[in-house]
Amino acid sequence: MKFPNFWKDTGNIVGIDKDMEISSVENWEEKYKPGDAKVYPFGGKDQKVIDDTFDKLHSQGRMEWTENHTPFNLPIFCRVEGYFTRT
Repeated sequence: MKFPNFWKDTGNIVGIDKDMEISSVENWEEKYKPGDAKVYPFGGKDQKVIDDTFDKLHSQGRMEWTENHTPFNLPIFCRVEGYFTRT
């Protein structure tokens, strides 16, 4: 693997001042209400991986639930199996 340390959990998180800013759709607060967002459907095995990962992040205090709507749906990275495999 070319970047093995990239995938290793070192316990570090990005500082708030270093978060990547992404411009939102103008007037998104009125266009998108809580519950309007579509959740990408995952298969059972994939959903379990996501749920387990999110549970771990919640227990570590790295992720929290929101009571308000946000300008994004699922801010997670997905990796296609085999994409980084050399042939």
